[in-house]
Amino acid sequence: MENETILIVEDEMITAMDIHDKLEDSGYTVVGVVSNGEDAVRTAAEIRPDLVIMDIRLQGEMDGIESSHKILALDIPVVYLTALTDKDTLEQAMQTPSYGYLIKPLDDKKLYSTVKMAIQKHEKYMEQLEGAEHGVLSKKVEFKIGKADIKKIETKINRYGDAEKDVKVVNGKVESTKAPRIIIVEDESITAMDITHKLEQLKYEICPKK
Repeated sequence: MENETILIVEDEMITAMDIHDKLEDSGYTVVGVVSNGEDAVRTAAEIRPDLVIMDIRLQGEMDGIESSHKILALDIPVVYLTALTDKDTLEQAMQTPSYGYLIKPLDDKKLYSTVKMAIQKHEKYMEQLEGAEHGVLSKKVEFKIGKADIKKIETKINRYGDAEKDVKVVNGKVESTKAPRIIIVEDESITAMDITHKLEQLKYEICPKK
């Protein structure tokens, strides 16, 4: 364990603090406790916890299941928490691909094992995803040039940036080592933060909007 971070979404403060203390005692870092779905999605998008523990029944317009759909879309794993074990609740929760399911009142061992397995499962998923993308991400931008054509070399170098920092000439090729720059235009802040996070993971440079 490397001090993984967890966001708790629970509208019963006593239950939330109990979970908080148990997780902290187990070596995890609780980065926030929120009580409704809207704050859960916004906070998850801002701080990017390693895991979200989500109560299914929340006050407000957005319940735990709808909130989980949005948080899972941010590549953040979710473990459900509920005191309800009726068939309808279970079926509704199972329609969302969560990383685990906890029943109140919480058992300490069950909490620890579920959290640990959820984080490990998500880490393996992200490693597989990164491995699939590695072939694309490791490629450099390059193009062929003519023999001893200095003007062409200079033109292409100027197009890609500073020759000392951003461009290499190797075996008759000019290679750009500068990350592409991207401006994101999006009026939903959560979506914009998600796009920014994913592009930065892909080593793109995000330009601030003017």
